[in-house]
Amino acid sequence: MRSTCILLLLTAVALADRAADRAVYEGYLEFVRFIGKRGGSLQAMHDKIVPNFRKAGPRYKTSVLKNLPRAFQDKKYGLTLGDKAVIADTLAGCGSKGLAKCKQLLKANKRDAQVRLVIAEALGKCNNSRALKILTGSVIQDKDPAVAEAGVLACRSYVGGKQQARKNAMKSLITRYIRVTDAAAGKKSDTDAVKLYKRLQPALNTTLREFSGGTSLDSAKAWEAWLKEHATKPLPEVS
Repeated sequence: MRSTCILLLLTAVALADRAADRAVYEGYLEFVRFIGKRGGSLQAMHDKIVPNFRKAGPRYKTSVLKNLPRAFQDKKYGLTLGDKAVIADTLAGCGSKGLAKCKQLLKANKRDAQVRLVIAEALGKCNNSRALKILTGSVIQDKDPAVAEAGVLACRSYVGGKQQARKNAMKSLITRYIRVTDAAAGKKSDTDAVKLYKRLQPALNTTLREFSGGTSLDSAKAWEAWLKEHATKPLPEVS
């Protein structure tokens, strides 16, 4: 009886894996048809690949991780910003290797703030806590105010994480807050430093409030003091 149950379980797992393979394959075909201008839908690609990627076999995973970033970058396909947003969402939803591809695309698009912005938004939507390290490590540091703001706001998706992850994220956000505040001090209102500060201040206060569990403060120094006070204390629960 026990051996029969084990066999049935293994069969079910195998069928599930084949179903995942099939779904990822069909999603990839949607992508191939789309970039070949033979129909296909990038949204259908996303909807088939993302929920099934983890259980799929390496063959189709490799095709996705290799060719989606390639098409994203290749101008010959004429992808719109909206198309790139869907591809970014798909890659961000493909686990740690997909996130690594997103990180590479951020670096490869240093001169295109709009592309970096859609990648930042994808990192906030993928529901993978590993994306938080990319957001705090590079995206919130972006020199473009809109991209940096998008990165700060995307961090809010991960306010319910583990205590240490929350504290680490807050530390990175506060460090960024201090730097933009110091850079803007004494500068004229039309300077880039002041424009960046004005763009980021509301987003930083909002995001830090959510990470803190509801505390409302309005300056980098105030947040720095708050986090120092809670260095050895558990952060309040996030509602």
